[in-house]
Amino acid sequence: MKAHTIDSDTYAECYYKNRSSIDEQALVILELISNLIGDISKVSVLDVGSGPGRLAIPIGKKVHKVVCIESDLSAVNYLKNRAKRNKLEIEVFPSKLENLSSEEVGHFDLVILSHIIHWFDVSILLNLASKYIVDNGYILLSYFDLENLKNMLFYKISGNEILKIQEDHTISTSQVENFLNSAGFNIIHRGNTPLNVNYGDKKLEKIINNAGTLAWQKAKAILSKKEYRELTKSALTRLNNEPILRDTEYRTIIVAQKRLYTNDLD
Repeated sequence: MKAHTIDSDTYAECYYKNRSSIDEQALVILELISNLIGDISKVSVLDVGSGPGRLAIPIGKKVHKVVCIESDLSAVNYLKNRAKRNKLEIEVFPSKLENLSSEEVGHFDLVILSHIIHWFDVSILLNLASKYIVDNGYILLSYFDLENLKNMLFYKISGNEILKIQEDHTISTSQVENFLNSAGFNIIHRGNTPLNVNYGDKKLEKIINNAGTLAWQKAKAILSKKEYRELTKSALTRLNNEPILRDTEYRTIIVAQKRLYTNDLD
C-alpha cells in the first residue's frame, strides 16, 4: 500500500488558489448532515485542514460551534478575516493535527476531513481524528475518488502525465472504507456529489502555465525543462481544441459514526 503523503504547505497553497468551486460543497454537506443528524443548531464541528474557510464559514452560520485546524498561515489569516466579516466566532488552531491533542482542541459531534486524505496517511489521519469525536459522533470525508478523477475535464486537458501524478495521491473508496472500519467507524452514508465547474479559458490556461495545481507543480519539479515545456504545449493545444470548458466534478462523500467499544478488548 502506497503512502498518501504530500507536503501540506504546498498542498494548502494550491488548494487555496484553485479550489473556488468548493463553496457549493458546503450546501451539500449542510443538507446531508441535517438529514443524517437532525437538528444541527446544537452541533459542534471540527474542520481539519479547513483552508481559507470555504466550508467552515457557511457551516458555521448553521451549527452551534466550528473550530478549525489549518497549518498554512496565509489560509489561517484569510479564514479569520472572513469569520470576522461574517460576524462568526471561529477558533482556529494554526497547526497540524498531529501536533495537537483533544485536550487542547476539545471533542466534537462532527469532524470534517475535506480533501486532506489526498496528502496524509489515511490510517494515521483517521485514528488521530477519532480522538476528537464524542461517543457516537460522526466523521465526514470528502475527496476525489480515483475512478471519478479519470473522467474530469481538467485531467483530460492536462494529459496522462499529470493524471498519473495526481493518481499517486488519490485513493479508492474501497480503501477509505477499509480504513474507516479499522479506525472504529460504521459507515452510514456514501455517495458521489456532482459539483458544477466553469473554468473559462483564462483560468485553465493560467493554472497550466503557472503550475497552479499540485500535480503540475510536481511535474515541473521532476521533468527537464524541455519535457515540461512540451507537456505544457500539448496541454494548451488540447485546451484550445475544447469547445466547452464546463465540467462536473464528482466528489465522494462518506459519513461514518464512531463505534462504541465495551468489552471488545477484555
